[in-house]
Amino acid sequence: RVYGPRGCGKTTLVNQYVKTLGYIVEPIALYQDMTARDLLQQRSTKQDGDTVWQNSALVNAALSGHLAVLDGLHRVHASTLCVLQRLVHDRELQLYDGTRLLRHDRYDALLESKQGQSIPGVLRIHPDFRILATAESPSVGKNKITDKLLQLLGRPRDYIQLH
Repeated sequence: RVYGPRGCGKTTLVNQYVKTLGYIVEPIALYQDMTARDLLQQRSTKQDGDTVWQNSALVNAALSGHLAVLDGLHRVHASTLCVLQRLVHDRELQLYDGTRLLRHDRYDALLESKQGQSIPGVLRIHPDFRILATAESPSVGKNKITDKLLQLLGRPRDYIQLH
């Protein structure tokens, strides 16, 4: 996680990181009224009137092995971000359409135990998938980044603070 005051170079640092490592980026702009559902999937209507779930940029990044950049972590309510805890720590996620995302090694072991048969409702998270989040410093903004929220999303050694 990269955090610091507005205008300190968070985006520049992220862009340099991405360029150096050659990641494909899925940018995700976070906003104050964002819900957990907005982070994962949205319902939409097809032309024939049927409703379907559409994966978010975050889910697409997980499946494709891209770098999901969550921009503006300080804007989102902590309860919305709680949905990310299993994705960050365990590399697993239950989606609203009933699909389950599973860490690549667990998926591969499950597939092997099924002797290569498909696993309905379970998708493999790409091993190259990464999440990077930016936020303004804890003293800035309406929704402050708390130590509890930072712990939810990773270990203290995972943070870069800019001044």
